[in-house]
Amino acid sequence: MRALPPTLLILTVLLAVGFPGKTLATSSQIASTLTGTGFDYVVTILMENHPLNTSYPNGIIGNPNLPYINSLARNYSLANYYFAVASGSLPDYLALTNANITSVNSSCNTPSPSCSTNASNIIDRVEGSGRTWKAYMEDYSGGCSGTRISSFYVAIHNPFIFYSDITNNSTRCARIVSANPGHSGSPDSQLISDLSSTTTASNYMWLTPNNCDNMHGECAITTGDSYLSKLIPAILNSTVFQSQRAAIFLVFDEPTYCPYHQCPVPAIWAGPAAKFAYSSNMPYTHYSLLATLENVWSLPPLNSFDGAASAMLEFLNPNLSVGGIIVPIDKLAVIAPFVVLVSIVLAVTIATFYLTGMAGTEDKAYRVT
Repeated sequence: MRALPPTLLILTVLLAVGFPGKTLATSSQIASTLTGTGFDYVVTILMENHPLNTSYPNGIIGNPNLPYINSLARNYSLANYYFAVASGSLPDYLALTNANITSVNSSCNTPSPSCSTNASNIIDRVEGSGRTWKAYMEDYSGGCSGTRISSFYVAIHNPFIFYSDITNNSTRCARIVSANPGHSGSPDSQLISDLSSTTTASNYMWLTPNNCDNMHGECAITTGDSYLSKLIPAILNSTVFQSQRAAIFLVFDEPTYCPYHQCPVPAIWAGPAAKFAYSSNMPYTHYSLLATLENVWSLPPLNSFDGAASAMLEFLNPNLSVGGIIVPIDKLAVIAPFVVLVSIVLAVTIATFYLTGMAGTEDKAYRVT
């Protein structure tokens, strides 16, 4: 019996064990199914007070001093016409979490009986669907009545403590945590630690950076870009983002330097669930984030504002499941050449192996005769 040639042996082993970190489908798993558009895990990151691009005062996209966020927008999915829905942080943070900008008076700076609401919010919907959530706040001790660790934390950037059905529930309050315990070292170590496993990561994650990291204005705008250049790669390289359908939604609350209804703000989808190198001129608002969550996770709308908003599904990948491996459709082009190459080399090697064997057999038969 002839031994397998080294090339064939290597290719056989490769196809048996699959790609690095993956297992290829067996013959009984070849049937492929679309698993739907969307994500199972999402991290929403709130930045502050800048319009979309340099066509507007102090814009983000096109600013040469902000290389990281510009590269993120180029490499993933950018909404070119995404708008805030109010002037002032608190109304926009409320819009992103309960679709009701008037549920708390915009003049409120901290929660109180007169500065809170019992309106339904996204946490009600997430928990009602059996999913989990956690809100991460930089420079904050955590909970519903925690202390701020620095002046860079402001309560109006923590919308969850304005909802009475959260503040009156100790279990829910415990889901509001410090993003950066110790307040030094790598950005938002608690979030990154939680993303190391699906048992510690929540389905819905919210991150409020402090007023230095979020480009609010207390620090140079380049500080925020540097912060994102460390944080987002750490998120993308986490276990959850390397193995699950996960997405980052990075968005600015309002443009500040021009009217909110005239100047769009940056809104970027990134991660394995987001399309590569994609942009759109379709109009969206803060209500669209809620509409997207509701569409992807089959949640009922909170009110008519998110109910009428357009979901941002065009930025998300439909996913193809092959033998238990979830592969975003637009990333098939990345692995397809490798699959084709391996298949061709394997076919040629097998053909050569058997043709050589047949020739050897015929040669022996000729010599015997």
